[in-house]
Amino acid sequence: MVDMSKYEEQEGSGSGYWKPEEINEALEGEIVDFQAESTFLDQNTGEERPAGPIWTVQLDDGSTKKTPTHKMLQNKMENMQVGDNVLIVFTESKAIPGRESEMKVYRVFKQKAE
Repeated sequence: MVDMSKYEEQEGSGSGYWKPEEINEALEGEIVDFQAESTFLDQNTGEERPAGPIWTVQLDDGSTKKTPTHKMLQNKMENMQVGDNVLIVFTESKAIPGRESEMKVYRVFKQKAE
């Protein structure tokens, strides 16, 4: 048996992706990076697969979060550019026939020019 009393357990910082769970959870900040192409590791096949664009949003506290690669969100973000201030709100999860996981629905807002 390993004596763990002399160790301090470490928690990972996560993948850096915003993963909303609660309805009305929001991501707000300035877009500081845009990655037109991304991939993910398919857990079933072990192969890299295309995932689409990702925007990195810097929060007021200086930390950053990457947007999820959900197609609905990608479509709503397509006109966003680095430097834009954005508010993304997770509004609901919808069951889709023939799909294991529910589809997350978002509202996306771009800050108006002053």
